[in-house]
Amino acid sequence: MDTPSTHYLTESYFAKYTPEEIKCITQFELIEKRKKLLISFESIPEEKLEEVLACLRGKENIILEINSTDLPTIIKNDISFKGIEVDYICETVAQAQEEIINRFDKAQITVGRYDNINVEPLSLVQYKILLKKLRKMVQGISLNLPEGKRFKKVYVRVGKQLQYDNDIMEPDEELQEYQEINKNNSRNLVNALIYGRCVCSGMTETLKQALSLVGIKCINCQSESGIFKGMTMTHTFSMVRINNNWYNTDITWDEERIKRGMYPKYCLKSDEEFKKMPKKEDEPFHSKELMNVPECPKSLELFKGRKIINQIEKALNNFFARMGNILKKTKMLETPTEKQILKQPKSRKKFVKEITTISSSETIEQPPENTKQRKLLSKKKKQETSEEGYSTKEREEL
Repeated sequence: MDTPSTHYLTESYFAKYTPEEIKCITQFELIEKRKKLLISFESIPEEKLEEVLACLRGKENIILEINSTDLPTIIKNDISFKGIEVDYICETVAQAQEEIINRFDKAQITVGRYDNINVEPLSLVQYKILLKKLRKMVQGISLNLPEGKRFKKVYVRVGKQLQYDNDIMEPDEELQEYQEINKNNSRNLVNALIYGRCVCSGMTETLKQALSLVGIKCINCQSESGIFKGMTMTHTFSMVRINNNWYNTDITWDEERIKRGMYPKYCLKSDEEFKKMPKKEDEPFHSKELMNVPECPKSLELFKGRKIINQIEKALNNFFARMGNILKKTKMLETPTEKQILKQPKSRKKFVKEITTISSSETIEQPPENTKQRKLLSKKKKQETSEEGYSTKEREEL
């Protein structure tokens, strides 16, 4: 939707609309490109709702803007908006379920505009497709589970199903058209749920909306600029509320680890710990100094055994590195020389010599695998026997 400019009611508008249409409405917003008047639902007194809505039905030049904060009034009065062009704006898909959207027949749905500037209005058909995919993502997750378990299931599923779209961020002239077309959709729900490819904003938006369906609050946070592949850019991560405590989470940085079967590393961290977690050579992307967001004083370890597994992985890597160095220094991986063999104990000389001979030989005769091969081998041996009936070996002895 275009950014509207506010206009108070003037005589010029009376010429376009009947007194009934503008009764009880104190303020209009004119959308320049769409050439339509935008009326806020909350500006209509509750006692005049039925009268005003009746005037708006069938009017193609008026849009009624409804926010999620209007839901109590709508449900209380059981209002239907059939025949009225509606812009419905809400924070999560949990606020736009069938109970609400079935009241519309001409509507645009805008979800997540408050903390994601890249979201765009969706038609009813588009929205229902995305809602269906989000529901499939959280299918089978019971609302009776503890919040921590619900979060774990959603977090892992999002990490497995989404992939970072590197083509959006590559400074390549051949990709400019693709980058321009997908500039917004790679940063909202569309590319994430339709193609499974997006950048950080799309991943955090998907996590936020999926969590809303299982009753967990999540918000998107855009950090200060950092350096990535030599380019200065911002980064979007998430803040999640579990058991009334807020935690920092970065699904973008954990996505690759989840696909490899590793435990998430950038998940449910305190502000202090999160800020110190740059990824590889990148500069920190998790600063929240300029954001008006809740504090996260402590971390939460939901993935049991993660610390133990990480310690085992580290210990194994160190062990194999040390063993490799030892084998290299002692040259145990090389074929022993004859001088080295002579220095071996007598009990091992014959064994080592045989192994060395076999490994250095170019071919090793294999036993015949089937009857046909055995017959051919027998025929060959007979041909080696001389006309006098002596074999080659016997002839040499004579």
